[in-house]
Amino acid sequence: MFLGSVEKLQKFMYHLLGARAGSGLDACELILGHFSCGMWPLPDDLFDDEVQRRICQWFRHAVACRVRILKLRLLVEGVCTGNHWLELNGQPVASEYLTRLELGGVEVHSGFLRLSTCPALEHLVLESCDLLSLDWRISSASLKFLSITDSGFNPEIRNCIDAPNLVSLHLDEVWGRVPVLESMPSLTDAFIRITRGFDTCKHEYPSCMDCDCESCDTSIRIGGNNSPVLLKGLLEARNLTLISEPRKFIFKRDLRWCPTFSKLKTLLLNDYWCVPNDFRPLACILECSPVLEKLTLQLSSKWPKHEAQTERSVVPMEGSAAISEHLKIVEVKCQVSATSKH
Repeated sequence: MFLGSVEKLQKFMYHLLGARAGSGLDACELILGHFSCGMWPLPDDLFDDEVQRRICQWFRHAVACRVRILKLRLLVEGVCTGNHWLELNGQPVASEYLTRLELGGVEVHSGFLRLSTCPALEHLVLESCDLLSLDWRISSASLKFLSITDSGFNPEIRNCIDAPNLVSLHLDEVWGRVPVLESMPSLTDAFIRITRGFDTCKHEYPSCMDCDCESCDTSIRIGGNNSPVLLKGLLEARNLTLISEPRKFIFKRDLRWCPTFSKLKTLLLNDYWCVPNDFRPLACILECSPVLEKLTLQLSSKWPKHEAQTERSVVPMEGSAAISEHLKIVEVKCQVSATSKH
């Protein structure tokens, strides 16, 4: 570090941001940690109260400087860490200039992401963040691009994402309870991957849409009503990726409401939708996508042996699926690991 000790760095940052006295700032990126293995080990005192207070102070100074793009990340060996978090207090960010906010390795307290005080904010990126103390909802009328990756929501109640003007949504590897998506009429692209968290059926390998086990039945009551959790907010999407670990019940539960994807043109699904002996989830979502043009099935060899067998009897479905007459391309991608036996 060219400034030497952590104390010198703190003084430098204090004078650098404080001396601007509110003058304009186009972009500010605060990165703490190190960038390559063996260099700049993370200081033991980085997480003491005084250092946390100063980091929060720098963050607020940048906001006061009318910054448009603001990034705060805790990095270890080039990636966000999930072992420690930087703490930001619950005071909302208030800026009429901020257009892009990125947080990595940050613990976000209740009230921080009530973003009505940021009327120009269009991009929000949360990576490896602790959102367990988050207030009921992430709310913004201006937000257009939202990405939440490897971050934790409340494990007991469902948080809510209320962003009616969202154009792009990326929700990947979140833990806790999957959040409820409110209506997003402007949504174009969405990527949803559910492989972690508490929304798990108690059966080892569920294959039916109408499971009434204790876990799946309880899921209906979490969130306070019987409406869909994810699919309600995805109905207007044109390009959609839906990936889930086999035991997660959210998508199959949501399909009970027979949603209609009236604008959906391209769809990517994984093995979750194509369980041998039960293709009802796949048939259902195809029936609900009347203008679909391209379907991609991304299959892997990670299923249990009894699910990976190629010779299986298929349970006939009642009636025939009303597949989109616009469907032109069906692409099947098979990912086979090097250790798989054929």
